[in-house]
Amino acid sequence: MFKTPNLQYNTVSDLTYETDGHRYISLPLFYDKSSYSNTQAEFIFDTGAYLTVLSQETAVTLGYDKITPIAKNIPLTGFADSKCEGDLIEIPAMLIGGRKLEDVKVAVPYVDIEDDILGLNVLECFNYLIDSTNDKIYFSDNPIYKAQAELKHSRISIVSVQ
Repeated sequence: MFKTPNLQYNTVSDLTYETDGHRYISLPLFYDKSSYSNTQAEFIFDTGAYLTVLSQETAVTLGYDKITPIAKNIPLTGFADSKCEGDLIEIPAMLIGGRKLEDVKVAVPYVDIEDDILGLNVLECFNYLIDSTNDKIYFSDNPIYKAQAELKHSRISIVSVQ
C-alpha cells in the first residue's frame, strides 16, 4: 500500500486572490547576495510555468536590466497564447519559503508583460501545500532537490588503483 510521506512545513506565506483569477505571492528580491532589502515583487503563483519571469518594469526598477544575460533571444511561450523572446539572467537572490535562494535564473521578455511570474524552476526547491480556503501556502525544503543540488556542488575525487 502506498504511504503518504509526513512533510513538515516550516513556513507559511499569504496568497492574495485577485479579480483576474490569479493568486499572487509577494516576495523579497535582493540587489546582491549579502543584503536584506525591503524590495518586494508581486508574483503570479504559476505552477504551470517552467521559468520564473520578471517584467521589464521590475527588472529596470531593481537594476537587473544591467545584468549581463546568460542567454539572449530565448523563446518564451504562454504569454496570452503568444510566443515571444527574452533574455535569461541570473538575479543575486530572492527570499521564498523562509529560505534565501541565490543565483536564481529568471527570464525577462522583450515584450511588455503586466505581471511577474513565479515558476517551477524556483518552486521545485520546495515541497509546498496550497491552502485555497485560507489563501495560504506552506513551504518546506524539498529533500530530493536539496540532495541533488548538494551532490552536484560537491567535489568527488576518483583515485585510480594500479
